[in-house]
Amino acid sequence: EGSARHVFDYLADEVLSRQPEDVREFLVKTSIVETLNGPLCEALTDATDGQEMLERLERANLFLVPLDEGGRYYRYHHLFAAFLRERLGRVYPDAILELHRRAQLWYEEDGCLAGALEHALAAEDFDRAADLIEEETSIVRRTYVDASLLLRWLGALPDQLVRNRLELCLLYAWALVHSGQLENAERRLRDTEEGLGLDARASTTGLSDKERTMLGEICIIRARMAA
Repeated sequence: EGSARHVFDYLADEVLSRQPEDVREFLVKTSIVETLNGPLCEALTDATDGQEMLERLERANLFLVPLDEGGRYYRYHHLFAAFLRERLGRVYPDAILELHRRAQLWYEEDGCLAGALEHALAAEDFDRAADLIEEETSIVRRTYVDASLLLRWLGALPDQLVRNRLELCLLYAWALVHSGQLENAERRLRDTEEGLGLDARASTTGLSDKERTMLGEICIIRARMAA
């Protein structure tokens, strides 16, 4: 911890403090994303020179790592990125949620649901995050989503929100089964059944087609658990 603090102090004194104000603001505000490109940086900073600024930083050797030969994608050195995020929390604490919201919107428009989802969670926009989880893990694509990643996403949501959205309950159960957490999976299946009203009636009469599909999925998941 002491050595990391020393490095942070060095970065602050020898690098960041020597930069013009526009560069300092750019560095700090763009530190919330892992991969940088011109349009994304512009969305985060309200500027129109995102690509030019990235090229400027690269020429100045400001801990910017190019990720492609064309010079379109970059990332900050991981230690420098951690330093910048710490500085963001001290200099612009009230801007953090808004920056994540901007990143979420940009990733949505770019068609990257996973990126949008990560920033929706960071922005604490849990309803939108839940929507994105359902979009990213549609029934067709469900088997291709990493279970541990799905558990992390769902675990970041308020529990009551998950219980209120039955498709998320089923997704949670699916991911838990694939992770070997059968007891927790069974609890999520019971939450789903309770939401469908199956705990209060013996018959499935009155269920919609969508609810019947969910009931079938519950049976499939329980069969998987038994196997």
